[in-house]
Amino acid sequence: VVAIATVFVRDSFYIYMNQLYTYRKLTKNEVLISYIKDATTADDYVLLWGAETSVNYFSQRKSPTRFVYQYPLLREGYVTEELIVEFLDDVIRNRPRLIINTHSSTSMYEFTIHTATMDEKIAYLQSHYCAVQNIDSWMVYEYVEDQCAH
Repeated sequence: VVAIATVFVRDSFYIYMNQLYTYRKLTKNEVLISYIKDATTADDYVLLWGAETSVNYFSQRKSPTRFVYQYPLLREGYVTEELIVEFLDDVIRNRPRLIINTHSSTSMYEFTIHTATMDEKIAYLQSHYCAVQNIDSWMVYEYVEDQCAH
């Protein structure tokens, strides 16, 4: 009986710790979520460059692409030019109001594949998304009609 109870208590402890970690992480993102709600409307798209879909969920803003988790697009041997172009086309077509780079140590546009088509699309994004604010080490870029004044 003690062994069985230990297993249940141990499993419950890990579940509790996982929930605690999740809630702590969400608390960290509260400033960003508030910023997104203030800077965008419910109809605007917001792209979290990385894998932070919880921010889209809690800010109630849609992702501009089905690629809400972009890490596979950075994996050599998995990704193809077609997948990257589809992702970039989605972002260009749906024109998210904000793009937030959740990995400040890496560039948003560093793919393992480089083609002229991709370079053209990346240049468009770089010229129309201007850095506006740094929140919790995440850089926020906002769409502008004219080109950014780099």
